[in-house]
Amino acid sequence: MQVFIAALALLFIFAVILLLLRYRIHLGISILIGTALLYIVFYIPPVDMARSIYDSITDWMTIRLLLLVFLVVFMSRLMSITGNLDDMVSSLKGLFNDRRWSIATISSLIGLLPMPAGALVSGHMINSTADELQMSAEDRTAVNYWFRHIWEYSWPFYQGIILSAATLAVSVAYIVSIQFPLTLLAVIVGILFFLLPIKRHPEDKKGRKREWNALLRFTASIWPIILVIALVLFASIDLLWSLLLVVALMIVVYRPRFSECRDVMKKSGIAKILLILLAVMLFKGALTDTGAVYALPNALNSLNISPVFLVIAVPFIVGFMSGITVAFVGISYPILLPVLKTTTGIDPGLTMLAFAAGFAGTLLSPMHLCLVLSAEYFKADLSRVLRRLYLPVGLVLGGAFLLYMVIDGLILF
Repeated sequence: MQVFIAALALLFIFAVILLLLRYRIHLGISILIGTALLYIVFYIPPVDMARSIYDSITDWMTIRLLLLVFLVVFMSRLMSITGNLDDMVSSLKGLFNDRRWSIATISSLIGLLPMPAGALVSGHMINSTADELQMSAEDRTAVNYWFRHIWEYSWPFYQGIILSAATLAVSVAYIVSIQFPLTLLAVIVGILFFLLPIKRHPEDKKGRKREWNALLRFTASIWPIILVIALVLFASIDLLWSLLLVVALMIVVYRPRFSECRDVMKKSGIAKILLILLAVMLFKGALTDTGAVYALPNALNSLNISPVFLVIAVPFIVGFMSGITVAFVGISYPILLPVLKTTTGIDPGLTMLAFAAGFAGTLLSPMHLCLVLSAEYFKADLSRVLRRLYLPVGLVLGGAFLLYMVIDGLILF
């Protein structure tokens, strides 16, 4: 009975956070209120609460995250000061006959680099093109957010993929092979629901000639991003140090004035962004220290229900609560091991479905940093952005369910 009471209490806290967001309470404040409720509802003594908060603030993961996001924002602003951003936008206009595709290209390109709040970088890059297309703040957030995450289902450098393989004792290549169809499905859904509804620019309708040197100009304009990707993926240098090296190199090469950097960072709203980050990390720490993160999965696991329902519900709930792919993999996969494991290895269909469900929860989570920071950057209404995401996310999950039935031979064509 205690398991179900804890689950209901956790649902109540999430409902409070969503209600506060509905009434336009700042996201950081809403999450901090939810954090306080967690400690109160789960009866955490003041001393333990203070220790939990201190541990969350001083944890290297929190400090690293704050530094990473600061460097990400600073690098994107440097690209604006140096003119790289303008060169990139103009080169993409020459590369594509349709500006809508340039937005998807930028967001998906940045998505190849597993960085927290990477949507801030691509968001800054697509802004001028989005202005030309007269896109709303909510549309900008949704398009940028969606195409930034199409690779996370199967790109082997994402921690969620690596952890999935380690937890299930299979190769990363195997996880990629069974989950790559999810990336293709996400691309198709993204084009249908986020790109095609955007009105084409009048000049694009006339049919512009492609400039064949545009690809070279585009590459030259985004060399800082390419260098970061190369350092992380091929030189195996940690993302934090890679960003620091590239930012330092940009300062040496371009020599921007200190006043320019100061003014552009003030306009970036970095203080609000860091406040949201800190609030999210405090909430995650409270979820773990109170044991609340296990409440709903344990409640579901104690019921005698269909294994397929468990494979969908448990990762989705953990993904929604945490907003982090690694969290839903690390917490739900061990719980689901008896279901996912077979006498010959793992069930490929159920494994793919479990990831799709967990990532669906992650994409819809108000704790997902890319979502909340992207909405903050574009000054978008988070609840309206989420409404744009419900159907596309549901379609990808529904498509994953059909793929599961095909893979496991439940549907024969």
